[in-house]
Amino acid sequence: FHPLSRLNFLDLSGNDISSAVTSNPRLLSGLRALENLVLQETRLRMKRNTIIFQDVPQLRRISLASNRITTLYTKTFSHLVNLK
Repeated sequence: FHPLSRLNFLDLSGNDISSAVTSNPRLLSGLRALENLVLQETRLRMKRNTIIFQDVPQLRRISLASNRITTLYTKTFSHLVNLK
């Protein structure tokens, strides 16, 4: 996503991104201006060492509805100071 550095809204709803996140945990790298991320029904799972949100410091809203998330780890979101 590096060429999209000014993108502030991304909706990946309904896309199976589970294997993409597993093979590239920094999938959102380069989206430095991203504020809103919609990941509904993407078959996403969270692991203790999940770093998918590490490179999106401006993130304010994340929609994770209807995924395979059983546990949310505090450190997954702790660096996202703008998250509401």
